[in-house]
Amino acid sequence: MKDKSKFKNTMLLIGALSFLVAILWFVKTREKEVTTLPEILFTVPGENENAVDTQISIKFVFKNKINENQQVFFSVASEPSFGCNLEWSESNVLKITPKESLSPQTRYKVKLKFREKEFFVLSFTTREKPTTPSEKKEEENDIAFDEVFSSLYKEKPWLSALPLKSKNYVVVYDFQKKEIRARLIIDSLSSLSQEEQISLIKNEVLQKLKKIGVDTEKEKINWLLGLP
Repeated sequence: MKDKSKFKNTMLLIGALSFLVAILWFVKTREKEVTTLPEILFTVPGENENAVDTQISIKFVFKNKINENQQVFFSVASEPSFGCNLEWSESNVLKITPKESLSPQTRYKVKLKFREKEFFVLSFTTREKPTTPSEKKEEENDIAFDEVFSSLYKEKPWLSALPLKSKNYVVVYDFQKKEIRARLIIDSLSSLSQEEQISLIKNEVLQKLKKIGVDTEKEKINWLLGLP
């Protein structure tokens, strides 16, 4: 009887420990999920842009696609405050449409939150006077933007792999100039000359770009120099 009782107690202990481990794993997984914040490629309007239309729809373009389960955790706050609607397109474009025209000649801050945690702030200033419908058709511009963006990502699927970063370089895509911008970081304390460093870093960048699918012979690359 003692052996059976001891065996039973041992099994209960093992079960309790297994349950505790499962709970700890679940908590750690949730913590990791909550603290992993999405990365933004660019915004419309741009950061600190001036003379922005008072009837503009604000867009946040993310590096990676955001699944529907995550989309519900996004929210927006603004200064000055304005009511707005949130809409997703292409799974990585969040469109924020103010319910009313924004105030003219006003500095706005749009704060993007994920799971109630603020992780990105976009600042811009509206133009002096609102535009008329004849000057700008917002709906047509939205359609054109979505079409261009979708077409660009289909044409260049490697865009989702950017930016590339290391201690020697930062590589991004300039959507306005439609070119790859590679900033080479030169180490002034290195025993190598500047020319030697440039040659080595360029080769490394080109190999990285080829690895993610970039045709380096066709794509325009703007090489820039910088210091750490």
